[in-house]
Amino acid sequence: YLVLRALDSIEDDMQHFSDLQQKCVMLDNFHRILDQTSYSVTGIGDKQQYQELLENFTNVLNVYHSLSTQHKQVIQDITQQMAFGMREFVVKQWNATQHQPTLATLNGDHADAGTDTDTDTVHYSTRIESLSDYNEYCYYVAGIIGNGLSEIFSKSGLEDEEFCVRNAQTGVNMGLFLQKTNITRDYLEDVNEGRIFWPHEILSKYVDSANYFKLNPNSTTSKQCLNHMVYDAINHIDGSIEYLSDIGNEQIFKFCAIPQVMAIATLEKCYNNSNVFKKEVKISKPLTLQIVRSCDDIKQVRDWFKHFLYRLNDRLDWFNDPNAKNINQVIIKSLELL
Repeated sequence: YLVLRALDSIEDDMQHFSDLQQKCVMLDNFHRILDQTSYSVTGIGDKQQYQELLENFTNVLNVYHSLSTQHKQVIQDITQQMAFGMREFVVKQWNATQHQPTLATLNGDHADAGTDTDTDTVHYSTRIESLSDYNEYCYYVAGIIGNGLSEIFSKSGLEDEEFCVRNAQTGVNMGLFLQKTNITRDYLEDVNEGRIFWPHEILSKYVDSANYFKLNPNSTTSKQCLNHMVYDAINHIDGSIEYLSDIGNEQIFKFCAIPQVMAIATLEKCYNNSNVFKKEVKISKPLTLQIVRSCDDIKQVRDWFKHFLYRLNDRLDWFNDPNAKNINQVIIKSLELL
């Protein structure tokens, strides 16, 4: 996790790199850092804890080199594959922002007090155009992690040798379910950093610019687009449940199941919720604790999914949400599996 968190911090940093080549070179070569015994870089990361991670990456390398050769190889391969995918979308983002306003303008600030900026016309650039691009991006930053974990589970002997083969697709679905939940929930954090991961194919059905949601958080249009993102994410539930159902080891099961249950709980809370455009939306600490304490087996997890799917279905805005019917159909299909 820490290796990939460090890589993700490089990708997410919108301020440190002065040119595209500098960022791409760092992404391209990051997997090779794992062959070293020490590494430290300062000032990279959009949060203090991420900067500290990269500054103290030698500590991560010390633990990494204590692992078996086969586990290290899986981690290095995942890191290289993820960096390759990130690079593709970083280039798209960089090219798109060359003719975009500065971050100060995006946040509604005026670099020149004498200049009048109409924030209604600001267009945030997205590195993701189509739904196909969106799935590809989420695969590179999360789906391959699911497959990498499956390979580690098999090679460790904690799951059977064929586990990673059987779950090649469901492992990807599990990763995409988590990633799309995070992207949906983290709209405000991302847009405040000058980036947007919501695909243009969805955005363009509702607005001309993702900035609209921040300026009009309570509008029906904003919530409709949000609900479309929720709809897209819940399409991965079935694959997630199939993956969890095939896990035999109790500790691995809890490790995988808890984030999945928290994801469906988060999506249920995000649906039709204008707070997504105003502040950080999180499930409560008591609910989090309850989930952590009761994800011991697949029956408990199925019950959790049923609980949140029924709640989501009860909250569908049939009058205002054009996605209500589609969401309802996915819920019915998932409940049949559960």
